[in-house]
Amino acid sequence: MSISKERFIEWGKQAMKDEINHIQQLPNQINTSFAQAVDAILGCRSKVIVCGLGKSGWVGRKIAATFSSTGTPSFFLDASEACHGDLGAVEKDDLLLLLSFSGSTPEVRQVIQFAKIQGNTVIAISQNQESNLAQKAAIFLPLEIPQEACPLNLAPTSSTTAMLLLGDALAITLMKARNIQAHDFAKWHPAGNLGWKLNTQVKQVMRKKDLPLVSPNIDFQELIFAMTAARLGLAVIGNLKNIQGIVTDGDLRRAWKKFKNLEDIPVTDYMTENPKTISSTMLLNEAEPLFKKYKIAALLVVDENELQGILQVYDIGLPS
Repeated sequence: MSISKERFIEWGKQAMKDEINHIQQLPNQINTSFAQAVDAILGCRSKVIVCGLGKSGWVGRKIAATFSSTGTPSFFLDASEACHGDLGAVEKDDLLLLLSFSGSTPEVRQVIQFAKIQGNTVIAISQNQESNLAQKAAIFLPLEIPQEACPLNLAPTSSTTAMLLLGDALAITLMKARNIQAHDFAKWHPAGNLGWKLNTQVKQVMRKKDLPLVSPNIDFQELIFAMTAARLGLAVIGNLKNIQGIVTDGDLRRAWKKFKNLEDIPVTDYMTENPKTISSTMLLNEAEPLFKKYKIAALLVVDENELQGILQVYDIGLPS
């Protein structure tokens, strides 16, 4: 039997809509137990160990990674491996975050038994409020969804999405409680494109030589030559200490439609006044949103009212 591509698209969209609908009520489930969990994690003198099995385990890996990258030292412990010796990694001051949607995963139940004996604080996330896990945890976070997105209501889909969402809510709340700033985040993300943007200042990548500075009295042909030579798609009108405006390729196209013959039109008639500027010490991570916000491709770098360079949107990416 042949199934049309349109039907595949329909099914895909419906699966997404179902999951979204199933987790709509999650914010209403945030209550005092959530606040207690945040307090417990803030008071933890060691690590937060996230533990689960199966699909909950994969969600737990992501939660632990998010915790660690946002200021809460954490690692993931597979519940099955834990029951075969890895519980030796759990110290008495560690806090355990146990994940089991059913609340009856045997390996997770064994982990909580160990934690009770050793004296670890346990936070549990489960749908089953009557489960052994819910009853033995110091703090229980209920996770209720009406059903899975799976057409058989069997494969963990909406439930894992909901569990991940709750983990993110904990991580973000902890970030705010700890007042985590960009410079803190940068310490934990030194590599990759994110690390590059968080640890690199504008002055390290901006164009600072042969800047296309032109006089407001420049004629059209000289303006085109200056813009072409600089290969930045723009020219700055004025001088280093007196920036009167900027002319970009876009300004030229718009001016051409308006004036037709630009050779007789002063550049000051179609330049953009008060161009957007940034400081040379701004981090690339802070500068990047400005390109999208103002829908521009270049920012002038100005310190103490003097032009230092030009940053283009293409400069933001990690060098090859």
